[in-house]
Amino acid sequence: MSQVVGIDLGTTHSLVAVVRDGKSEMVQTREGRRLLPSVLAIGEDGALEIGYKARRRKYQDPKRCLFSVKRLMGCGWGEQGDFPFDFVAGETPLRMRLGEHTYTAVEVSALFLQELRWSAEAALGEKVHQAVITVPAYFNDAQRQATRTAGRLAGWDVLRLLNEPTAAALAYGVDRTREGLIAVYDLGGGTFDISILKIREGIFEVLSTHGNTQLGGDDLDRVFALRILQEMGDLWSEDPSQLASDPELFTKVLEASEGAKISFSEQTSVLVALEHRGRYYEKTWTQEAWESFVLPVLEPTRQSCLQALQDAGLH
Repeated sequence: MSQVVGIDLGTTHSLVAVVRDGKSEMVQTREGRRLLPSVLAIGEDGALEIGYKARRRKYQDPKRCLFSVKRLMGCGWGEQGDFPFDFVAGETPLRMRLGEHTYTAVEVSALFLQELRWSAEAALGEKVHQAVITVPAYFNDAQRQATRTAGRLAGWDVLRLLNEPTAAALAYGVDRTREGLIAVYDLGGGTFDISILKIREGIFEVLSTHGNTQLGGDDLDRVFALRILQEMGDLWSEDPSQLASDPELFTKVLEASEGAKISFSEQTSVLVALEHRGRYYEKTWTQEAWESFVLPVLEPTRQSCLQALQDAGLH
């Protein structure tokens, strides 16, 4: 019998893991990494690119990329939000243009899942068909069905969709707690949810969930990027909105913003240095300043937490 693997189909990164000898381990992708950037790109030769190669192109030529499509799962025309993609007008489910072809979020996700299947088979040395895929607890029926469809298109037999907060609780070993109440605050790259779990004798009961499938780390990157562009405008005597409309510059600033966010996990200050068409921007940002910009973005999660507690009868 072939292995059953676990898959996290993420907004910004995806991964596949397997349990061997009682221990879980992440499977390396064909690029030799444990994470697969959830980015699809098309090269100059028309060939599709997935993973880190596509992610690099995202920052160099964003019009040739599709990314963060998890936010578009189960969405129809009029629900596309603020994405730089060229959408096919009036189509439901949403279709996005990439080169000479168009793709739905389900079809793009299927390509990520297919790449994970190939990686798992290469690492395990056998055919792999069965998977459990995690989804945000706040995903609705359409979004869950879209995820199942993507899995089927990629050749997976999707045994179960597991709520991400429950998966997180299992990963931290709380299933070994005899009983108790657990709150899981899950802020991903593009989605947020809060779940209140009750555990008894290793069995989980979800008391309540709340969240926002359009809020995540991408939004923190964006708000900080806009702040940097504001300062660039002041420095270069240019309208920040005009700077933001330059795809090349905006993606450079987004990349720097994401890098700063990651660095603030271990550092209290980060140097942001950028060059664009012979002009330069350089500034050392403190973690305190960064937090002052992103906290308003995170403030709505407080209400979700309070609502989840109330729905669980705990507030």
